[in-house]
Amino acid sequence: MSADSARPTEAAPATTGQDRSTWRYLKDMEEPPELAEAIDRACREHRYRKPAERLRVAEEVKLHYFFGGQDVGFMRTPQGRVVVVVGAMNTEPFNAALACLTPEERGRVILYSPQAWDDTSSTI
Repeated sequence: MSADSARPTEAAPATTGQDRSTWRYLKDMEEPPELAEAIDRACREHRYRKPAERLRVAEEVKLHYFFGGQDVGFMRTPQGRVVVVVGAMNTEPFNAALACLTPEERGRVILYSPQAWDDTSSTI
């Protein structure tokens, strides 16, 4: 799940839940200029001024930007959302990553399929 390039087209899946080195905190992922502008614009539109509000918006936008069109498993933590698995749900690698988590961790995982950042089609 590299954020090194400006816009990865495919994030590497976290194949082993116990290998915490593959987990990525959304707050630590780079914000390319167009992403930072979109986050700032959304915060201005909604009149969010507090750092915690900006973090919440940034994490949501980053899910769409970096992982849009893929299935994501993440957990909310005191440090922010951490992505623990990316790929296609109900595939062996995705399920194996979830199976490696502790029962407590599995209970906290939120499965999400964010729409691609540049997808203009509506799901309604």
